[in-house]
Amino acid sequence: MNKDKSGKYWDDTLNMARHVDCHCECGDKCWWKQQQKRFKQPLGWFPEQAKKVSVTGKAKVFAVQWLGDIAFLEESQIATIVTNCHRVNTQRHFKALSPHTFLFLTKFPERLNAPPFKYSIEQEDNLWLGISASDQKTFNTRIKGLLKFDGFKKWVSLEPLQGTIDLENGIMPTWHYAKYMKVIDQVIVGGLTGGKYNANLDWYRSIRDRCDAAGVPFFIKHIDKNNGRKLDDREHNNLIWRKK
Repeated sequence: MNKDKSGKYWDDTLNMARHVDCHCECGDKCWWKQQQKRFKQPLGWFPEQAKKVSVTGKAKVFAVQWLGDIAFLEESQIATIVTNCHRVNTQRHFKALSPHTFLFLTKFPERLNAPPFKYSIEQEDNLWLGISASDQKTFNTRIKGLLKFDGFKKWVSLEPLQGTIDLENGIMPTWHYAKYMKVIDQVIVGGLTGGKYNANLDWYRSIRDRCDAAGVPFFIKHIDKNNGRKLDDREHNNLIWRKK
């Protein structure tokens, strides 16, 4: 269970590259663009960030390459990031230490068919590949790209949620729904960070109920100012990578 009341579902970040633009549909509301304005972080390639991932100490959950979509990196940069994650966990294994968990998130899974990413990530059970979507259209497009990857954990981030999302709509016939949901290992939902609006709670209920029916862990990061992280008077903190 997640004990962080802020809705944070990772422990640390690993950003070896920072982009000017993440190429997403959120415009000026884009989280990465907001971070740029707030912290004015330099752009470029920073391989020294790999030192943050320790081969000793407590296992952590790392948010990898969230300051700019990993799908727009060069193949050599993607290979460096993925290889480093795999190398550290291999060393931890020989030290009898629990592995770190690495969360990759993209809006462009179709761009990640390059061998340095696709083949490397399949070698490590603790590398998770996820998609981010905010409405039905973006979900339908991106989930199809995600499902083309085999052999590793998959997760879905529905943030910032801007409308109802039917998790089976446009994917495959209803009678295949249960099979489809079994390959999704985690669903996370959230509203617009700092948004001054009242969310439609039925959007969240619909997704939660679908996940519950399929046995998929469901986590709410944040809804809105009035509700915080609570839906129907309770928080939803089911995170599969916290159960290790």
